[in-house]
Amino acid sequence: QNCRWENVLIGLSEPGHEYVTFWDLGKHTNTIGRNVTVGIVLDVTNPEKRFIRWFEAYELASYKFTMDRVKALTELYPGTHIVESNAMGEAMVDIITGEQLESAEGTNDVPPAVIPHATTSKSKPLMIQKLVDDTESGALGWPATDELAVLESQLRVYTWRDQKIPQDYVIALAGANYYSDAGGSGAIY
Repeated sequence: QNCRWENVLIGLSEPGHEYVTFWDLGKHTNTIGRNVTVGIVLDVTNPEKRFIRWFEAYELASYKFTMDRVKALTELYPGTHIVESNAMGEAMVDIITGEQLESAEGTNDVPPAVIPHATTSKSKPLMIQKLVDDTESGALGWPATDELAVLESQLRVYTWRDQKIPQDYVIALAGANYYSDAGGSGAIY
């Protein structure tokens, strides 16, 4: 894959731990000159202290490459996996789910859930407000690493009127954090 790639392994999955993954899918064109797909895995085992376990971001990636990354993380981190369905995400979820069901056919294996999420004018403020509340209370955290500097930068400049600012990292973290309640079962539309 010919794309700019960065990832941060903060820790491998641990037996008995629960994870929530959220993918903000980049588009091939956008109005602010960036094309970034971001996937964030939160360890949600302790609801009082959730933290980033894995993070990855890349530009100019094909949807096939992104689907392969989503599938890889469903295998690495057990739990709930959410893909933003605003662009190609819904089709991506359908393809991944179909492939997983097909490969589990005839076995007792239960494939991991991959859930579509539509970021809308109703869901986005709820996600962002929960991100603010949980970050300020200390319920959500991450280590200070150079690789997460872009996330921290986007968090510092984020505003409610966000149409003209990069926000891919913020939305991925906000989505994972939102779904972290009740093991990722809550959906918002």
